[in-house]
Amino acid sequence: MEQSALPDLYDRQLANLQGVPDVIKSSSSVVRVVPTLGIGGSQTFHVQTYKHRERGDFIFLEVVEGERAIRLALPPEIAATIARQREALIARARSRRAKAAADDRKRRGVRPGFAKCLECGRSEAKHKALAHPFTWKA
Repeated sequence: MEQSALPDLYDRQLANLQGVPDVIKSSSSVVRVVPTLGIGGSQTFHVQTYKHRERGDFIFLEVVEGERAIRLALPPEIAATIARQREALIARARSRRAKAAADDRKRRGVRPGFAKCLECGRSEAKHKALAHPFTWKA
């Protein structure tokens, strides 16, 4: 089987970003993942990101597992999708933690800072000069 003399997509993408003035790149990161129970072999990941001012982020990923190596050049659309999904998950996790903390404070009877008096509708800070006690709904 005859191999093509042309470089593959990974090499072409990488070459297109080298030396371009509007491109900055991260240093290459190497991460080795070793299974904890010793089942299966370890994997080595090489990751490097290039940021093109106009086109976006390109992620170059090389995965080595045993004798097998896979090289992927992820285009800006995929990098943006990964970033967007990560931000959505972070926002959802923060929201869940905030709701759990608010429920815990409510259960303990801690008055929130934004609570308004049921009688006059003022915040506690603006309520101090009034004659009636500050009442709020728990």
